[in-house]
Amino acid sequence: MPWGKDTGEKRDGVFKVSDRFLSNSVSFEKIITMKKIILLLSLIFVVFSTEAQSLVDEWRGESARIYEDVDLEQVAYFEGGDRGFKKFVEENLKYPKQVIRMNISGDVYVETIIEKDGSVSVISVRKGIGGGADKESVRLIESMPKWDPATKDGVPVRQRKLLKVVFEKKL
Repeated sequence: MPWGKDTGEKRDGVFKVSDRFLSNSVSFEKIITMKKIILLLSLIFVVFSTEAQSLVDEWRGESARIYEDVDLEQVAYFEGGDRGFKKFVEENLKYPKQVIRMNISGDVYVETIIEKDGSVSVISVRKGIGGGADKESVRLIESMPKWDPATKDGVPVRQRKLLKVVFEKKL
C-alpha cells in the first residue's frame, strides 16, 4: 500500500472503525470497574498496613516508646530538682587537665533516656566543648543516682532528657 493512501472507509470525513476492533477493545465501563478495583485494593492495603504497624507496636509494647516532656503528666524528676542536679554536678564533676590548662569553659549538652525504673541510659553528647569535657560529662551522667521516672496515665514511662553540664573557668 502506498504511503498516504486511504485504507479505510470514510463516513462524513471520519474513518470508520471496524467492528472487529470494537469487539477486541476494552469498554469504558470495564476500565471504570478496573479503576474501582485498584482503588479498593489500595485502600485495603493501607488499612492492613496501618493495622499491622499497630500490632507491631503492641507486640513491642509501650516499653520501647520514648516520651517527650509535652506528652507526660509527670516528667522525670531528679532528687532535689534543678538545685539537686546542680549540687550533684558541683560535687562530682572532675575537671580534665586539658580543660584547666586551656582554660576551656562552656556548656556540654548531653542527651539521655530516663528509663521506667529511673536509671539513665543511651547517653550521647549533643553539643560539646572539647578538651575532655564531653567525656567527663558522659562519665558524670552515667554515675548519677536513679531519677523518679516520668509517668503517663499513672504508669512509669521512658523519657528523653537533654541535660546541661556547665564548665566554668578555673582561676
